[in-house]
Amino acid sequence: MPFNYIKSQLRDPAQTHYLVDSDFRTVAQGWAQADGTGPLDLWAHRNPGYVYRTGDYTTDVAAWNAARDVLVDFRGDTLYLTPGAYSLAATTWDVAQATITGRPYASPLIGCSRKVRNTTVTVTGAGGITLGTDSTGLEVSYLRFVPLTAGIVFGVNTTAPYLHFHDFLWDTDGITASVVTNFLQALTTAQAISFSLFNNFTWFIDAPQGPVFNLDVANQAVEIANFLNICSDTAGTYITSLLDMTGVDGHDGYDVHDGRGVLSNGAGAGAVTELILSSTAQTGAPLGHVTSFYGSVGYSTATGLVNEQASGDWDLMDCQLSVVAAGTMPTYYTS
Repeated sequence: MPFNYIKSQLRDPAQTHYLVDSDFRTVAQGWAQADGTGPLDLWAHRNPGYVYRTGDYTTDVAAWNAARDVLVDFRGDTLYLTPGAYSLAATTWDVAQATITGRPYASPLIGCSRKVRNTTVTVTGAGGITLGTDSTGLEVSYLRFVPLTAGIVFGVNTTAPYLHFHDFLWDTDGITASVVTNFLQALTTAQAISFSLFNNFTWFIDAPQGPVFNLDVANQAVEIANFLNICSDTAGTYITSLLDMTGVDGHDGYDVHDGRGVLSNGAGAGAVTELILSSTAQTGAPLGHVTSFYGSVGYSTATGLVNEQASGDWDLMDCQLSVVAAGTMPTYYTS
């Protein structure tokens, strides 16, 4: 049987819906034209119902919700955010096995491409984007997230396993310090984000915030990889940078690997206390593995990378702490 014939029988049935920032000079730049002859206009004519302009709605979140509501569970649909700046207040995501993405860019070895800032989602208020019961398998990629007020970007108050977040930037540069500002928080239901993967992401800090992941419930089989934290112009102490799993037993099977932490004190004294806070003793330790994390001077101490309640809750391999020039190399994180 010819290959092309086989391929035609397996055509992907998923649909892509485009969210367009109408404040992004689409008319001035020719992408959309007043007479309806721009490339975006013609595409919309051929594909009615698949382009959502924020100008058609009273708010960006209303446009977001309208696009979300036409996606179909488990079909693998995509919400594609065209370049622009989208401002979201509280909203709920409830489409399983879907994708939210900006334009793809080549991934560096560690962290994400800086070009993802071409598509920015700002989040206001404490609510953020709530992942509901039907968020299983959500993929989020190639987007910059900015928390304008203290709160979380993604909140999970039920079970939304098998997430895949990659190539994203959590940018808190210039944002008022608040320990309750997190990128993702799992709130009330055990196994909220089990079997999930977060890789190739970067977060910028210039004032102490909360960690990227704040897990108030137990999860299993979570992988966090290829990440970069840059703390620049930092005054004060950034306590927990990556992962806070305080207050509950039952975490299991975490793999944290290939990370970098950079601390610069160009504008004042600063420090990072720990990469991971695990202040509740875990049954059946170790619960996780940290591999190949390299931190600059001041990015935790050699004995404080993982703040664990009971020795042996985490194991470390090839994790190194920089020293000043002419110092003894290398220095290893030992706990």
